[in-house]
Amino acid sequence: MNEINKKEIKQEIENEINNKFWEVYADTTSRLSSICRQLAFAEGGICWFFLTDNTHRLSLDIKIILIFLVVFFIFDACQYLTLAMYNKIVALLYEEHLKNGLIKNKDQITRPVWINSAGNL
Repeated sequence: MNEINKKEIKQEIENEINNKFWEVYADTTSRLSSICRQLAFAEGGICWFFLTDNTHRLSLDIKIILIFLVVFFIFDACQYLTLAMYNKIVALLYEEHLKNGLIKNKDQITRPVWINSAGNL
């Protein structure tokens, strides 16, 4: 194999790692950031809306609803955080294997079946 062919194969492998893992990582961290911003705005708005006029405090039933809402958003954010971390770890492992010469073609880059398990929470 000549040097140009080796570089092309390496580039194909790097593109495969990028397509299968780094793009998913970027997408999930972007969604995580969006969810956190939405949570902050929603919580502030809901708290302001349900303040009682005379005491400026939230009633117990509103506090319970807010707690469940916060828990929902936390689980949603954890799902994206976990998926992002799984993809980052696998991408880094594949890049290390490529650097060490353990990967010879792009067909060796596969998504593990467990990688989307965070979405099954």
